[in-house]
Amino acid sequence: MSETLPPRPIPGARPPHLPDVLTRQSPFVYAFFAVALLQVWRGWELWVDVFPIARVDAIPDLLRLWIPSVVVPLYGVALFLRHPDARRTMPLLVVGLALLTAGELLTAFDMPIRQLLPGPRSFPEFEISAADTAFSVFSGLVALFGVLYVGAGLAAARRAVRSTAERPLSIWLGALAVVSIVLSLIPLTELIGRDYPATVLVAGAIGIVLSVLLTFAWVYLAAVGIGGWLARDEPRRAWICAGASVGLLFVTRLVVSAIGLIGSAAYGVAVTATYVAMAAWLLLLAGFALGLPAPPNAASADVETDAMGDPPAATQPGSVAG
Repeated sequence: MSETLPPRPIPGARPPHLPDVLTRQSPFVYAFFAVALLQVWRGWELWVDVFPIARVDAIPDLLRLWIPSVVVPLYGVALFLRHPDARRTMPLLVVGLALLTAGELLTAFDMPIRQLLPGPRSFPEFEISAADTAFSVFSGLVALFGVLYVGAGLAAARRAVRSTAERPLSIWLGALAVVSIVLSLIPLTELIGRDYPATVLVAGAIGIVLSVLLTFAWVYLAAVGIGGWLARDEPRRAWICAGASVGLLFVTRLVVSAIGLIGSAAYGVAVTATYVAMAAWLLLLAGFALGLPAPPNAASADVETDAMGDPPAATQPGSVAG
């Protein structure tokens, strides 16, 4: 009586595993996506606290909580989906997107974090603790360097020859920023002569300095984005979206900073600027989804392909052909 042998496994069979479409993605895709989901939950929680009963007319408030807090992490998702090696090939851009994402997290969880900080909380008396000031400075620096690194990353990824219009564009953007900063400081002159605690004055001065620096950081990012559009960088549609979006975000920032001088129409202008900014954040997401920016080796790869298409003009001595 012979013993029945067990069936042989199917040649090349693989043990149970996750789908390849998931395992071949960069881990940064899941990290940025997890942050986006966290921001969805946080925005919903804040919205429900204000509107326990869902109302259709309150949906714009929910969108304001989600944009850009949810959209910014999705920039990282789109970047790593199209360029899994972006951490190596575009490190400046990756650092910038990580800092922007961290800045949105700090904004979303601002109050819970401040409640954990030591120091006085008697805000009616305008008392601000050193810990509160330090946290505000840290949040401002994260936002500042996030914008700068994104601008530097996009500038490093550009391949087209710079347009002659880029230099005057940068000058005009800088001039607009200076005018906006001056206009935004005019309402503060009414506070001169009032008696405020030293902590409030220090915190206010630091806030003004960081706001000015952030405005000029947006000048740099806008010049890079619009410059890539004007120079017809590739992918063309992606750079069009990037140029339009950062330009709109820069303009809305200038409008909001000078809104104290508008008067009775300030509320309507502020609402309009908010919706324009929301659309601009989404437009920038479309730019990353369309392939912004092209991989750094794209141009060299095209040149190499073209060169390999033609036979060599000469061969080395001693070769088969020679």
